[in-house]
Amino acid sequence: MGREKIAIVGSGNWGSAIAKIAAQNASRQPELFEAVRIPMWVFEEEVNGRKLTEIINETRINEKYLPNIKLPDNVWATADLEEAVKDATIFIFVLPHQFLGKTIEQLKGRVSKGARGITLIKGVGVEGGEIQIFADTIERELGISCSALSGANIANEGTYTGHLKQIKLTFWYYQWLPRSSPVSSVQITISMEPRG
Repeated sequence: MGREKIAIVGSGNWGSAIAKIAAQNASRQPELFEAVRIPMWVFEEEVNGRKLTEIINETRINEKYLPNIKLPDNVWATADLEEAVKDATIFIFVLPHQFLGKTIEQLKGRVSKGARGITLIKGVGVEGGEIQIFADTIERELGISCSALSGANIANEGTYTGHLKQIKLTFWYYQWLPRSSPVSSVQITISMEPRG
């Protein structure tokens, strides 16, 4: 089995924080991960008259969504989704839920056989009165195994204090829980936590 290739699908506050952690963890484990370049898909927009991808790649900072946090040199921002996910074996979905459907449509036919995913997308979807778990939607639409990591968004606090360093990408090598496990129940419970 070759080394895993990570693709970050999203680049907001949480996406940039996870890209930082994924890139650092991949660099620490080059026997498991291709660590030279971790692509992060960015919805292109202008910030102070410059493209956000250019700002991130030149300054190593996502000026709009995670200012003052330097991203590792191996994080590479691109506005081209197809380029970002090329040959990826691990997809980390971390974008606003309202963009998931369109993003999935663009990904169809571009996902490597045997690839896996994890969604960090908050909330749940509702289709025809039925609650839809985003991991299930990704699995169904892209034909890949997908798990979920959810909870309070602490991107700023985590990157400043290092709390997010506890998230390790080595979980990909643990046994995947079968769909009959209570993972969906946990995701729904977390999604419905009261906002204060």
